[in-house]
This record gives sequence, structure tokens and C-alpha cells, in this order.
Amino acid sequence: MSARNNVARSLAPYQRIAVWGAGSLGALAMERWLPRERVSAVLDSDPAKQGKPFHGLTVSDPATADLSGYDVIAVCITAYLEAFEEIARRGFRGRFFSIYELMTDTGGQPQSELEKLSIDYLRARNGNLFLTLLSRPQFMTVATYRLTRHCDQTPMLRPLFYVALFFHYLSCAFTKIELPCTVKAGAGLWFPHLGGTVFNKDVELGACVNIFQFTTIGADDSGRMPRIGSFVTVNTGAVVLGDATIGDHSRIGANATVLGLSCPAGSTLVGTPARVIRTQNVAADRAKAAAA
Repeated sequence: MSARNNVARSLAPYQRIAVWGAGSLGALAMERWLPRERVSAVLDSDPAKQGKPFHGLTVSDPATADLSGYDVIAVCITAYLEAFEEIARRGFRGRFFSIYELMTDTGGQPQSELEKLSIDYLRARNGNLFLTLLSRPQFMTVATYRLTRHCDQTPMLRPLFYVALFFHYLSCAFTKIELPCTVKAGAGLWFPHLGGTVFNKDVELGACVNIFQFTTIGADDSGRMPRIGSFVTVNTGAVVLGDATIGDHSRIGANATVLGLSCPAGSTLVGTPARVIRTQNVAADRAKAAAA
């Protein structure tokens, strides 16, 4: 299913939608994915954007806006967890999601590698495809990874597997991102920068994982592998080894070393060895808002 279909299906039960974020991601969501006729408000905490028109609506300050008039809030900013906290503090009664959660919610249906690639591209997109590859060449490694896996999984394309694999290895050498095609990664995989990133061949990644440069995700001495949840950010220089399970919406700090540590969703991990310094219970906040 396409990102637009995923968003449309997820938002089908709701009639009054508010968009949190009047930046480039919010604009793209309004143009391409959201059911425009049901969007009734745009919110943004940036004073420079407040009071200005945005796709036919006027941007409001979320701190003073009356949230009771909306069924659901689609958060279209990178710092969506901070927006989630503000929404929960305001006592909002309804549902709230990151736009990336809506895009990757397939309703339990499996996604092909090409469908995942389309969402990868939406996250990396910078103008057209040529400009994206020129300004963000790390996307080339993700693209060749998806295409190689697609050839491997499609009987008719199986003869092209080794051709695709050859170009994938060239891309890995160029971008310095060692991404074996046996890694299992959900849609929306994103490398913000080039260089120095290494994965073990058996690593599992959820949807919309952000991997910054000079990171290592792999096995410990016993061969056990980490499992990274969805919407996780692994910051520069972090190392994740062994039987670690990183919950959804977690953040691993720069230069942290995670050795076989399991953490709940919404965790922030820092240090060597890594420890959890904060946990944001997104599920509990959502359950409270939905039940209110």
C-alpha cells in the first residue's frame, strides 16, 4: 500500500483533523497525504508562522488553541515526541499520531520492498530524484538495498539479483554505509549523513529508524543480535551490540554504548555503558487521551 493509502485508511474514522507543524513536512502532508477537506486547523509553536496563511488555513499557536474541537492531531514535525508531550499536558481528548506513523501503518498487511522504498524516498526527498541523489547520496545505498532484496524475493527478477547486489556493494563502498541485504528493515529507513555506519547481517530494524554516522549495530561475542524498534534514532558514534531490544520511539545518545540492554518504548539512553535516563510513555498518554 502507498503512503497516501495508509494515511487515508488510518484517518478514515475521523472528521475533524488538526495538523501540528506548518513547515516543509506539514506542507508536503497537506499536498500529498492528508484528506484536505477534513483538515480544519494548522498549529505551530513558531511565533514567526503563527497568524499566517498555510494551505488555506491560518496557523494557530498550539499553546492557546482550543484542542477540544478536533478528533485527531497529525503531528508533522521532526520533534514529534515533544509535541506529543504538549498534547498530553493540554488534556487533549482524541487521537494523535506522527505523520510517519500514519504513513507506515499498513493495517497488518505486509509491505513489499518497493513499497518500503517509496516511503524511504519520501523521508530522504530533496526536490526531484536527481537532486535527492546529488545532495543526499546516502539514499542511493538504501535504494540499492531495497532493489536487491526485491530482486531476491521476486522469482522473475531473480536473475538480476547479482547485478543489483554488485551495484549495492559499490554504493556501500562510496557512502561508507555497510548495509548487508540480509538486514531486515522497515519502511522509512534514513541515514541523515554519509560515513562509518556498520550493520551485522542479522540485525532487525523497525520502521522509520534514523541512523546517524559512525554507528555500529551488531553482535556481541556470543553472536546475539539487537532488535531496534520503530521510530528510533541512533545518534552519532553510538554502538548497539548483543541481545539489546530498543523500544519504539526511543533515542540513543551520541557515543552511547548499548550492551545487551533492553529498554521500554520512549526511552532515552546515554553513556558508556548506556543507561536509561528518561522514559516517555507514549502509549499511556494516548490511552488516556482516547479514554477521556
